[in-house]
Amino acid sequence: MESYRGRVELVWTMNSALDLTATGHGTSSVTGHGWSGHVAPATDDDRTLFELGGPCEVRLGDGRGFEAEVGAPGDDGAFPLRESDPGAR
Repeated sequence: MESYRGRVELVWTMNSALDLTATGHGTSSVTGHGWSGHVAPATDDDRTLFELGGPCEVRLGDGRGFEAEVGAPGDDGAFPLRESDPGAR
């Protein structure tokens, strides 16, 4: 199983001229069902963007990335990530 722990960027493409980027620290792993993991926002401004939820591009600090859905934060404040379309890789 592949895994990653470290810096994570979440990027929401709003339109052809605007991307919103938030950073955090998280863990991700890939199984037969695609990538999943959790990420904690780095700042309060990042948290505000994470709360947009929905689909975004996840960029891991090691250069890998995937499209993901961002869920509601858990009790620990971390936001769950789940790959949107594992078959697209």
